[in-house]
Order: sequence, then structure tokens, then C-alpha cells
Amino acid sequence: MQKKYRVRERAHPELLHDLMLARGVAGEAAQAEFLDPSFERDSHDPMLLPDMEKAVDRIIAANKQGEKICVWSDYDCDGIPGGSLLSDFFMKIEYPARLQVAERNEGYGLNKPGIKMLADEGITDAHAIAQAIRRVVGRWVAEKYRRRPMIVPTVLEVE
Repeated sequence: MQKKYRVRERAHPELLHDLMLARGVAGEAAQAEFLDPSFERDSHDPMLLPDMEKAVDRIIAANKQGEKICVWSDYDCDGIPGGSLLSDFFMKIEYPARLQVAERNEGYGLNKPGIKMLADEGITDAHAIAQAIRRVVGRWVAEKYRRRPMIVPTVLEVE
């Protein structure tokens, strides 16, 4: 069966303006703002994310106890920028956190090769995390890729 494509009528003769209109960015001021983004202006309050208060409390506790932190991120279009932003936050507060991006051949999420690598570098909770994943004990974490609950202790995940 041959695919059929339907080309929409352009809303504006200039391609850039047409694309912005197709995205719902109408008006000169809105288009100027869209083309000149600002991190501060265009970012949402992170405290609106579910469990963010718990995450902040956990980071403060880790800081007080001198724990090592690893920011584990996926290699996709939201994982890399999200991991980078969080890693940048830790650099700004001068907390030594490691950024680790999962390898494509290992799949999404925290995985066995990554856990071993973290353990080899002295992040000793990695073994406990691996055992907890196998035993299925601890607290619930929603994993968006498998659409089923995964239980991990001492780990807090904010999507």
C-alpha cells in the first residue's frame, strides 16, 4: 500500500514564519520571544514536579553525609539535556556529582554494566541498588519506558 501525504496550505509565504504559525506561535512579539529563548524566562518552577520536595530533602541529606551522587541519564532527547541541567546544578553548588549517560547498546535506565562501573568507582550503594532491583523491595519508582512499577530503595527519580 502506497502512502499518501497531504501538504497543508502555507499560512505565511516565509518558511520560518509559516513553521512558527503551525506551532501556534502567532504575533510579532511571540515570534521574537520564540526565536530568542531565555532559560530563566522559559523554564518552569521545578518544585511543580512530583516528588521534587523529597528529591531536595534527599540531596540535602546526601550533602550532609558526604555521599557520592551520580546523575544517571538516558541518551535520548530529554535524558541528555535533563542530565546536563542537573549536573550543572551540582557544579554550581560545588557538590561533586558524576554525570553518566547510558550507552545505547545497554538500553534505557540504570543497568547492570552501569551499576558495575559505579561500584568500581566507589559508589558502593550501586550493589545495593542492583540487589534491590532483583529482590523487588523498597519504594516505588515509576519507569516510563516499561509502563510497570519498578521498586528501588534509597533512589529518588524525578521525571
